[in-house]
Amino acid sequence: MKLKTYTEAENPDHSDIYFFDIKKTNQKLYYFGANHSYSPKNEQYTLLREKWDIFMKENNTKKIVMVEGSIRPTQGLDPQESIIRGAEAGLLSMLAQKHNLKITSPELLDGEEWRCLVDKFGTKQSAYYYFSRVAAQWFNMTEKPSFEKYMTDYCQEDYELVSNEDFKFTYENIQKLHRELFDKKFDPTDEQHFSDQARPSRNKVAKYCSNLRDKNIVKTIMEYWNKSYSIFIAYGSSHAYVQEDFLREELR
Repeated sequence: MKLKTYTEAENPDHSDIYFFDIKKTNQKLYYFGANHSYSPKNEQYTLLREKWDIFMKENNTKKIVMVEGSIRPTQGLDPQESIIRGAEAGLLSMLAQKHNLKITSPELLDGEEWRCLVDKFGTKQSAYYYFSRVAAQWFNMTEKPSFEKYMTDYCQEDYELVSNEDFKFTYENIQKLHRELFDKKFDPTDEQHFSDQARPSRNKVAKYCSNLRDKNIVKTIMEYWNKSYSIFIAYGSSHAYVQEDFLREELR
């Protein structure tokens, strides 16, 4: 069975919060499809805490938590602060560490995703996608620095990974690249543009990248499932929707 497509995931009947679970004997997978909200008042956190409490009552003593992107540092943070800083991944990182549960992020190894994108699309298109993905995240945040500072800091963080002899990954160079790719002035207030560039159904680079990530996510889930772990995972709701049928078939 194949994964669903991201065009299917944009079906209007598909909510921006999506949850499913799979059970086999004393094992259970809880898959929380999130909307990436950084607001502690967002409705997804009521549902997330409800599902977490049920997960923690499961009899299986081998439990693992999986989060999107990376495990967030949460020492000294309360639940509200962990959400403001890291959305659902921040909250789950805090909860897993509080309960001394194993936690991982089923992303590709450092640099592996980037190399795959560059091999297929080249440095400039791949770099612009990376920039747009983080820019779209900025628009979701509730407490945040200026767009320019946030994105400048990000470019510095990933400078060594993304830069090469032909292109240096800086905020200024992304503005020039924007005009080269789209023949229009760079507009840091254009939320829809960055959202579209980061969306798999709208951008071929995003689609390819998401497919790479989905394959690694389901591979990691299956590895831990085969080791008798119960799993609580939170990823974007589209990832959950795309992976559900495949996981139901493979984990039954």
